[in-house]
Amino acid sequence: MTKILVAFLLIASPYYYAVAQENNPLINSAEVINEGVKLHDQGKYKEAIQQYQKVSTSDTNYVWALYELSYSFYADSQFIKAKQICEEALSLNADREREPELYTNYGNILDDLGEKDRAMHVFDSAIQKYPAYSPLYLNKAVLLMSEQKYKEAEDILKTGLLIDPYSYSMHFRLGQTAINQGKIVQSYLSFIAYLMMTPGGRYKSSCISLLKSISHAENDILDFAGKRTEEQSENIQLLEQILYSKIALDKNYKPTIKLDDPISRQIQALFEKMEYEAGNNDFWVQYYIPLFKQFFTKDKFEVFINHIFGQVGVEMINDYNKKHKKEEDALINEIVDYLNQIRKTRIANYEQRVKATPVYTFTDGKLSGKGKYKADGNTPEGTWEFYYPAGNIKTKGSFDENGKRTGTWNFYNFNGTADAVENYKDGELDGKGINYFPNGNIDNIGVYKNGKAAGEFKYFTYAGRKRITVNFEDGKVDGLRMEYFPNENVHYAETYKADSLDGTYKTYYQGGQLETELTYINGQAEGKTKTYYETGELATEGLYEHSRRSGTWKRYHKNGKLKSIESYINGLLEGAYEEYYDNGKLFTKYQNKKGKTAGNIEYYDDDGKLFAVLTYENDILKSAKYFDKAGKEIGSSDTKNKRLELTAYRPDGSKRMQAVYNNKGAQIEDEIFFYANGSVNEKNSYADGQLNGPSVNYYLNGKKYVELNYINGEKDGYYKSYYQHDQLKSEGWYKEGKAQGKWIYYDELGNITSVLNYLNDDTHGYRYDYYPGNKPDLEQRIYKGTLEELTQYDSTGKAFNHIFFPKASGNYILLYPDGKKYAESKIVNDNFDGAFTYFYPDGSIKSVQFYKKGMEDSIYRAYNYGGKPATEGQFKAGKKTGTWKYYNTRGMLVLSEQYINGELNGEKISYEYDGRKYHVTMYKDDKKEGPATIYDENGKAAYIITYKENLPVSYAYYNKNEQLVPEILLPGGSGKVKAFFSNGNLATEFEFIEGKTNGADKKYYSNGKPASDASYDYGATEGVYHEYYPDGKLKEEYNYLHDNVNGPYKEYNNKGKLVEEGNYYNGMLHGPLKLYDENGLLNQTLNYYYGKLLSVKK
Repeated sequence: MTKILVAFLLIASPYYYAVAQENNPLINSAEVINEGVKLHDQGKYKEAIQQYQKVSTSDTNYVWALYELSYSFYADSQFIKAKQICEEALSLNADREREPELYTNYGNILDDLGEKDRAMHVFDSAIQKYPAYSPLYLNKAVLLMSEQKYKEAEDILKTGLLIDPYSYSMHFRLGQTAINQGKIVQSYLSFIAYLMMTPGGRYKSSCISLLKSISHAENDILDFAGKRTEEQSENIQLLEQILYSKIALDKNYKPTIKLDDPISRQIQALFEKMEYEAGNNDFWVQYYIPLFKQFFTKDKFEVFINHIFGQVGVEMINDYNKKHKKEEDALINEIVDYLNQIRKTRIANYEQRVKATPVYTFTDGKLSGKGKYKADGNTPEGTWEFYYPAGNIKTKGSFDENGKRTGTWNFYNFNGTADAVENYKDGELDGKGINYFPNGNIDNIGVYKNGKAAGEFKYFTYAGRKRITVNFEDGKVDGLRMEYFPNENVHYAETYKADSLDGTYKTYYQGGQLETELTYINGQAEGKTKTYYETGELATEGLYEHSRRSGTWKRYHKNGKLKSIESYINGLLEGAYEEYYDNGKLFTKYQNKKGKTAGNIEYYDDDGKLFAVLTYENDILKSAKYFDKAGKEIGSSDTKNKRLELTAYRPDGSKRMQAVYNNKGAQIEDEIFFYANGSVNEKNSYADGQLNGPSVNYYLNGKKYVELNYINGEKDGYYKSYYQHDQLKSEGWYKEGKAQGKWIYYDELGNITSVLNYLNDDTHGYRYDYYPGNKPDLEQRIYKGTLEELTQYDSTGKAFNHIFFPKASGNYILLYPDGKKYAESKIVNDNFDGAFTYFYPDGSIKSVQFYKKGMEDSIYRAYNYGGKPATEGQFKAGKKTGTWKYYNTRGMLVLSEQYINGELNGEKISYEYDGRKYHVTMYKDDKKEGPATIYDENGKAAYIITYKENLPVSYAYYNKNEQLVPEILLPGGSGKVKAFFSNGNLATEFEFIEGKTNGADKKYYSNGKPASDASYDYGATEGVYHEYYPDGKLKEEYNYLHDNVNGPYKEYNNKGKLVEEGNYYNGMLHGPLKLYDENGLLNQTLNYYYGKLLSVKK
């Protein structure tokens, strides 16, 4: 079993997560593969195969697993599967260091499948790529031998043995090629060499048997010799005659060693009579005879014979080797020195070899370079090439007369792509230097002078985006240093002098807005500093002295009002701290001394009423008291027995949380947060102030929302999230705070929507997106967050569109299964850039938007089929801005929203079919804030629900005098709402539970007729939804399941005529959508497949 690149295991990601959805265990892929190797070596090929198949396609050890898998399939005689696995491994870009092994295995598999021409082509092309990988020469020779092309096999083995004389199997195979050509003496020498190299090798018995047959000049041997076509030299003929004469087998022949065996006798006779001939071009004469002859002439023959037969189990030989271990070790060293000279020169001729200056260099026994040394034998000079062990180029460059690097040096990855280009002078970097990522994009580029960085250096991401620019002087950062966001907008702008921050320091938001500004002097923050909200308002102002906060620091709300004020001395809080609501009311105040809180901290609600007093000693919480609106104490907690069991309350008196603290102020044991209604919101486990153990969040209905585990404050363990109806939403692993391995995502009905693979929090490997029913939609290959390849599938699971993104750029074009264009854009440096357009099957535009270096920017337009508007809006720096409008399938406005910097701000208006406002809700910073007004069918306000930070706090409606009744409170966002029109008719009736509508929700027109009826489960629409016209006619009927439209629906005009009907599957149109004219006559039928329009019939 081949075992290489052990060091690679240290850097390869070991995590993979098994396929089972219910059981997704964390495993170590390296351990799994090594266990498979053990099983293979025990001959348990099928068990080994099962081990290897556990490794994910996205695992960094996947190619290794494929190699071992193909090897085990091959050993198990499953040649077709072995071939398929090899082809898959060879098609991948990862782990190319295993390619020589893969080519070797692939060629052997093809050979056993009878595809000998293809196998030969594989070996030939692989040798071109990896000219020093000796198994390729060996296996090509075996293939030639199977076709009885012994001379060709001999030639390839000779080449291989000059490259790698330590490939003992090539010595054996060379002997076989020789004997099959009648070269008896040559084969004899090769078989002896095999035993010299590996006395206990797998061909030991075959070698000894063949040596015996030759020594006895058996008929089979004579038959081989009789068919010989190549004339032998006189020296070889003499040696052959000695073997055939069997003179050494005569009892009168005197062995020079104690061991008396026919083979050793013949070897002695052969070694005694053989002579090295400088002019003899016979490979065996030049390769073997000089070594073997010196053993005989230097009186090492007995050690040699006992060495080569040391594993045959003869007691006399074993005893000899034990007693002469030093001599045997010395013999081995002599063999190594001799073979190393061959390997370093690759010269067959002995005299030329010993006189030649070594050309090839080796590190830890592996090929490392080729070049010349000066006369001292240690100083390199001239042009050199350095190699990977397989012989493919790693580095090219030159040395000057002093053995120092000079001129341009080129560095290459294993697959031959550029890794770096450097320039040298007198052994120091001097001139331009460029480093590349494996995909060919530049990693960094800069200029050196006298070995030190000088001038501007640029650093990029794998995708080719600008990451850092920095200026150097004399090897030190000097001047401007800038870091960039993925859209290449500036994130940090820093000024340096001689490696120390010195000058202006600014940070920015991704959209380009200023975030922070301060000044550094000699590496210390000094003077005034300010931070800003993303929308431009001042957020913080303060002062630094020697990088310590000093003086008064202020924070502000977005509306410009003071949020907090505090004072520092030498970087430590000192004196009063005050914090305010955005309405100017005090939230809290307390005192600090030398950075620690002591005394009482008072907390006030935004109505100015005190609701909590927490007492600290030396920055450690000791007690807490909570009060209701009347000032009555509703709860208290005190330190007892060196622990504080705290129960905290909200300003409205509802219990907020429970926690336990030790006498050092560190949280321990369980922490529980509550909803205002008393149900559990979240449970966490603490140890010594850090999250340790399980953490569970819950929905209002008591079902789990998220469950995960923490170790020392970091997410570590299996993560699961759920929909509120208890359906699994996502699952996967965290390790030391980072997502790792396979993560699975589900829709509300339990269908897998996507499977992503992560490596250290980056998507890495393959991402799979699915239609319902586990039908493949998209497959994407991703390298550390960068898209490299995409494949689309049709509804039958057949791939029909394949896109590559070399260097993380290219045309992004998705298709319909019939080949028509579905979507089109451009990817530049892994960012969408320019127009992104979706099309209907007839080529008309479905939607168009624009990207600027990965961020949505400018207009967004979506259209219903036929050209009527569906959505209108605008993005700025990746976020929604201004007015967004949404229309129904008939082009009628149904909703408008106002956005500032990606957040809802201002009015969100719902419209009725006749264009009148129906529902107007005020938003602030993406939360409902202030009145939500609901209008009657005549456009008159009917009732108002008031929100505070997204929770309904009260409602009111108009009485018969057209005056609002006193506000009806909704404590904690909960309570029943029953509002009336000014004429006394019921307007609406439903219930809130902490801001979520729950149960039946009925709305009416002022004439008493129903306007709509729906049912909610803690905010999620469930069941049939009806909407009516003021005269009582049905307007529309939809079915909901888990807050998504699901099942058939119908819409009618005010004449009662059906104008639209179709079917939804979990919020996606699926199946025929029929559109009718105002008289109820069928106009057209649109056929959808899980949200995608496939065809139109008119």
